[in-house]
Amino acid sequence: MPLTINPLSKIIGLSGMLALGFLLLVLSTALYGSWMPILDGFIFGIAHLPYLISNGVNTEYETGLADVSGATYSAASDFGKWFSSFLLVSAVALPITLTRSHILTNVAASLSIAGGLCIYTTIVIFTSFFDGFKDSSDPFSV
Repeated sequence: MPLTINPLSKIIGLSGMLALGFLLLVLSTALYGSWMPILDGFIFGIAHLPYLISNGVNTEYETGLADVSGATYSAASDFGKWFSSFLLVSAVALPITLTRSHILTNVAASLSIAGGLCIYTTIVIFTSFFDGFKDSSDPFSV
C-alpha cells in the first residue's frame, strides 16, 4: 500500500517550512544590522525559475551516441539546469563572501544560508508535489 499524503497536509507542511526560511532570513537581517541577506533570499527565491521555464521548451535533439538508445536532450533544458545551479551556488557563496569581507558576521551568514536553503527546498518540493499529476480524486485538480 503506497503512502499517500493529503494535499492540504502538504500545503500546511510546506507553508511552515517556508515561514521558517523567512524567519531565519529576517533574523539574519535584523539582528546583525545588514540588509544584504535579503538579496541572498531573493536569489534563493528565483533560483528554481530558470529550470521551470526551460522545461516547457520542446526543442529537442538526438545525441547520436550508441549507448543512449533513443534519448533526446534539449539545449534549453540544459541551460535552465545550468543557470539554476549557478544561481544556487551564487546564493550560497554570497554570504560566505560577505563574511570574509567583514560585511556580515558568521552567525548572520549561517542564518542567511539556512533560511535560503529552506526557501529553495520549499519551492522545489512544492513544484514536485503539485506538478503534473492528473488524479480524478484530487480535490485541487483543475
